[in-house]
Amino acid sequence: MKVITIKKMGSILGFSLLLGCLSIVPMIGGVAFAQQQGPTEYKHKNELSVITIGSGVPGPFGDRAEAMTIIQHKGRYIVIDCGYTSVLKLMKSGMPMKNIDIIMFSHLHADHTTDFFNLMTWRFLSGGRELEIIGPPRTGQYYEFYRKFYRDDIIYRTQLSNIKTSAGSLTGVNVREFTASQKMEVKGILIESAEMVHTMYDLAYKFTIDGKTIVVSGDTSYNENIIRLAKDVDLFVLDGSFIIYALRTPAQNPPEREDIGKRKIDGKIPEPTDAYSGRFSVESHSNYKDIIKIVSETNPKKLILTHLFSGYMGNPDPHTKELIDKVRSDLKKAGFDGELYFAKDGLEVGI
Repeated sequence: MKVITIKKMGSILGFSLLLGCLSIVPMIGGVAFAQQQGPTEYKHKNELSVITIGSGVPGPFGDRAEAMTIIQHKGRYIVIDCGYTSVLKLMKSGMPMKNIDIIMFSHLHADHTTDFFNLMTWRFLSGGRELEIIGPPRTGQYYEFYRKFYRDDIIYRTQLSNIKTSAGSLTGVNVREFTASQKMEVKGILIESAEMVHTMYDLAYKFTIDGKTIVVSGDTSYNENIIRLAKDVDLFVLDGSFIIYALRTPAQNPPEREDIGKRKIDGKIPEPTDAYSGRFSVESHSNYKDIIKIVSETNPKKLILTHLFSGYMGNPDPHTKELIDKVRSDLKKAGFDGELYFAKDGLEVGI
């Protein structure tokens, strides 16, 4: 296990990265700055690892970026979700964005998708070419919006950078939309999906790479699909939002979603528009007791709890010793004897 150091940089480089998040590439001597010397390239200790670049929840709570999980295999990357500020933290980490082969979405909530345009643009300008994009229905619409809305911006920066192709941005991108339980080999990696229970249509993914198995849950409440998908995997990245209730007696559930889902907007109760629309009355995340239940029933070798609050509304930060000790104790009592990690931005766990 290692935490990637996200270093402070000089004012010029730091300012250029900030501008990059606004899709503005400053020019130095007529060459796009994205291709100039950036942070020292990060070297991974393991051929296969999982990195939580963004470990937070929606909103400005603490210093965590919104959701981004990366699977690293021999220096190539699969990016799952890309919430606000996650791309800036990825750039600062030193991991070469041109080595991203697959971008995936568990679901299309804003805290899992907002930095997509920045991710696409900076990956392309840094040399990334052919790309797979995978996600639930409407993922294709999201890419098409990027391609059409930013067409002129991309062409302009491509010409400024003297890049001779649009592959990896306007062309050379293959979009696959997954639903329910599907299995597919993508770039030599077996990817399996399973439908979760969340307020937006949501998929968990299982990856089989060199005989090792990794599951990334996305946001979900307890359901049998996640138990089946993550059973006995080598590493399980699990939505741990409500471990903040671990120190309450009894451990409290999140607010009742059924009541919230019946609240009127513009004078009426919102209804789903199709089979893949939001279901606003379901429990959005697993309550604390169900987190313990999911882990005890799946029994992964390594567990990363992510999507964590940071001192939200008077609750303890998930890295306080008291809360960590409580969660470890409860998981042990439930029979979990694997390695446990509480996600931070930049945490890397080898497999």
